[in-house]
Amino acid sequence: MDDWSRRRWLSALGCGAASTIAWACGGGRGRGVARPVDELEDLGARLVGEGARVADEFRRGAVQVVAHRHVVASADASGAVIRDEVTTRALARGQDAHGRFRERATSGASREAIAALVDGLLGGRRAAAARGDELAVPSTAANHRRYTGADDPALAPATAWLDRAIALRTRADAAGSSRIVYRAGFVELDDTEVWCADRTGLRRQRLVRARAGVLLVAWTGGRPVHAVAEVAAPIGLDIAARLDDAAIARAAQRALEPLTPGEGPSGDTAVVLDPSVVAALVDRGLVPRLTRGGDPREPDWQLAAAIEITDDARAASYGGYAFDDDGQPAAALALVRGGARVGLLGGTDVAPAQQRRPGHIGGARSAAAHLVIAPGEHDVEALIAGIDKGYLLEDAGAAQLDRARWELAVPVARARRIEHGQRTGHVYGDLELRGAVPALLGGVTAVSRDVGAIAWRDEEAELPLWRSAQAPWCATRGALVARS
Repeated sequence: MDDWSRRRWLSALGCGAASTIAWACGGGRGRGVARPVDELEDLGARLVGEGARVADEFRRGAVQVVAHRHVVASADASGAVIRDEVTTRALARGQDAHGRFRERATSGASREAIAALVDGLLGGRRAAAARGDELAVPSTAANHRRYTGADDPALAPATAWLDRAIALRTRADAAGSSRIVYRAGFVELDDTEVWCADRTGLRRQRLVRARAGVLLVAWTGGRPVHAVAEVAAPIGLDIAARLDDAAIARAAQRALEPLTPGEGPSGDTAVVLDPSVVAALVDRGLVPRLTRGGDPREPDWQLAAAIEITDDARAASYGGYAFDDDGQPAAALALVRGGARVGLLGGTDVAPAQQRRPGHIGGARSAAAHLVIAPGEHDVEALIAGIDKGYLLEDAGAAQLDRARWELAVPVARARRIEHGQRTGHVYGDLELRGAVPALLGGVTAVSRDVGAIAWRDEEAELPLWRSAQAPWCATRGALVARS
C-alpha cells in the first residue's frame, strides 16, 4: 500500500490515532537533530524592546514568539515513516483606548520581521524608544521537566523516534490473531517554546507534550473495527515505555470482540460512563457553561452533589502550561463544588485569565487546560452492581453540542449490556449517548474512586490546541440511539 492509499484508508477510520498516522504518511524521513530555536538564542534581547513599544501604546500590549516542532513517527506492515516539521511565528497584540483588541501575526522571528510586525500594529509609529536595557529582567524558564543532554527530546535524531514506533509495532504484532488486519505503532512529539515580552519584562516557557500508541483494526461482522491503546504525557522519548503490554492486549481484545448482531439498544436507560465519556461530557457539554461570555439566558445548573471539577493548568499534564497566552501565570481554578458552580473560566474584562490560542498564536479564547473531575468512593464494579438494567458505555468519540437546547451527543464505540448488576456479554457498537447536559450530570448517582487520563490534540486552521482531563466512571441516565 503506497502512502497516498494508506492515508485515505486511515482517514476513513475516523479516529484520532488513525489521523495522526495518516499525517506522518504525508512526510518523508524527516530531518536531523535540531531544536526549533537553534537560530533564536538571542531572541529575548530582541523581544524586550519591541514588547516595551507595544506596551507603551496598548493596554495588555505584548509581543509573543512561538517556535514549535511537531514530529510523528509511525510503523506498520508497509514500513516506517516520519514527518518532522518546525515552524516559528510571532504575534503582536494589545487593547486600544476604545477597548478594541488589535493584533498582527507573521511567520518567522528575525529582528527585521519582529520590528515590521510591531510597526504594522502601531501604524508605523516609533515614538517610544526600545528600552531593552531598562526591561532586560531575567527570563523566567518554566518547564514541566528539565531536560539535559541525551534526555532532551530536541537532541534525539529522527531514528530514535522511528525506532520507538517500530518497537510499538513489533509489540502489537504479538497481540491478537490473524483477524487483526492492520497493526501500527506511532509516537508523536510537540515541542513548543513560547517567549512573551510585555511591560513587566520577558517570560519564557518550554512545553513538551508526547503521545504514543498502537492502532489495531480487525474485520468483524463484515466491517472494520478499530481499537487504540494510547498514552500521553508532558515528557519526551520516554513516552513509548509508558504504554504497557497489558494495555495493548486489552486493545486487541476490544478489536476482536464480536458485536451482538441485530438492532442495538435505544431509548432512555441507566448507564455507567467510562472516563472518556465523562470527560467528553464535561469538556464539550459543561465547560461552555463554565466560561465567561457563555449563554446568560439560562440559570446556573444544579448538578449532582458528587460532581466537583477543577481546571488545573499548573499540573504536570498534557494540557498544562506555566503561563497562558495573555502572559498570566497558570493557576488551579475551582469550577464546580457540591454540584454548584463556584468559578468561571476567563476571569474578568479587567483581569482576563485562562486565555488560550491554538498553537499559542491563533485566535484567543477562554479555555480549560487540564480538567480534574474529582473521584468518588466506589469501585467500578460497585457502579455496575447498582444497575438493574442498563449499559456500560466505553470509548467516546468527538461529542457534538446543540447549544440552543444544551443537548449533547457523544459517540461511543461499545455499549455493554448490564442486567441485575452483571454484564451479560452482549456488546453493541456505533451508538450515541444523547441527553440534556444538566440532566446527564444532574442525574449522577455514583462516582468511582478509580480514574482515567484523557488527552485531546485538536486543530484549528492547522494550529494545535492541547487539552487533557482526569475523570472517574459515573452512573447516570441517558438516551441511547443508533448512529446514522
